Amino acid sequence: MPKRSNEFQSLIALIEETIAPEGVAVTESKEVISTEGTSREVDVAIEGTVAGHDILIGVECRDHRRKADITWIDQLVGKYQGLPVNKIIAVSKSGFSKNAAEAAKRNNIDTLDISEARNLRWRELVGHPAQPILAHATPVISFIHVATTSDSAEPDNILNVQLYRADGTPIGKLGDLCREAIQSFGQLKDDFRAALTGARPTMRHLMIREAQSSYWMAKDGSKQPVHGVKVSVEVRATHSPLSVETFNYRGIDVIHGKGRVFDKPVQVLLLNEQGDRILSCLVL
Repeated sequence: MPKRSNEFQSLIALIEETIAPEGVAVTESKEVISTEGTSREVDVAIEGTVAGHDILIGVECRDHRRKADITWIDQLVGKYQGLPVNKIIAVSKSGFSKNAAEAAKRNNIDTLDISEARNLRWRELVGHPAQPILAHATPVISFIHVATTSDSAEPDNILNVQLYRADGTPIGKLGDLCREAIQSFGQLKDDFRAALTGARPTMRHLMIREAQSSYWMAKDGSKQPVHGVKVSVEVRATHSPLSVETFNYRGIDVIHGKGRVFDKPVQVLLLNEQGDRILSCLVL
């Protein structure tokens, strides 16, 4: 059965994961086995160990325009009957009706809602632009030059070519070697900063040291010597608008932004917990 989720549930899971102490696991849409052996899906499961005992907290999320009513609380009571859960937390984006809050209290269910952020200085902290922007920079391989004395043509997919040392020991695929070289190239940090501020990309040329005095195997089984590999890389940036909301959750002021990077939905969090600021990003 496919896991059920929605944006609000994913947001609560991301916040809980961001603020969770070390050793605590947060899982969205987790299947939990009841004492009868049946499986039920918990919106957000928080698991840890306290004094040598395993603890499981179930968080249920509701994103409706109206306040959560007693019907939802009754459904949660039935859903969690027989589940090995130490605590149930019900989170409603629009709050709870009086009857729902009373029913939750009777059944030992904690209730949380999303309220307006209390710290009005947040806008001063992050600035107050007319349109918040999510800037993302990534290194892009422009071309790869393989130095060889062979007349054999380069393979169709050069990134998947397996290189070998002279003694036949595998070195790795050329694409993986290129990515490792890019990640360890310190000067790219300056290129990232430049790209994010709108500067023109700088072309960098990296030598793959591991590829020196290596070879790759041609389709006919012959060894094709490689004397060196040069990779040309540039850092490119994308800028996309963010839709931003500010609220308070569990006493923590939250700025939540939604946007897209390379056609993938992205959520960005900036949390203010007792003066400490935490930034988190989730690509969905």
